[in-house]
Amino acid sequence: MLEKNLYNLKKAQEEAAGMQEKIESGKAKDYAGAEKLVEKEKTKEIILTTEQKTAKQGMIDRLSKGYIYSAIQIKDKFNLPEELISSPEIQQAANQGMIDELSNGYIDKAIQIKDKFNLPEELISSPEIQQAAKQG
Repeated sequence: MLEKNLYNLKKAQEEAAGMQEKIESGKAKDYAGAEKLVEKEKTKEIILTTEQKTAKQGMIDRLSKGYIYSAIQIKDKFNLPEELISSPEIQQAANQGMIDELSNGYIDKAIQIKDKFNLPEELISSPEIQQAAKQG
């Protein structure tokens, strides 16, 4: 019985973290909106080929390091589904890449990341992005 409760606690913590990420990223304004987004994501299970899974990891790696052109090439070459591009992992990597590019003064690359990876407009007004833009 205790084991089952621990699993539920872990699952609840993961969902809470997902909801918090939705609010912090600007994708949801409050917990009710974040909860709806998390539930919607749970119902959308993305089925990827082995090749697409590898491409996803490569794209996350390149995005988070700011290699925008390589990430875009992977996105286009492997015809990755839009649901994958909107996934929390890709969005987080794109967000990090955008922050890095802005911090280094590469506004054009930051704009490309925002556009190619569908980052929400609200992200631009986040404190992290504003700070990165001031640094660059």
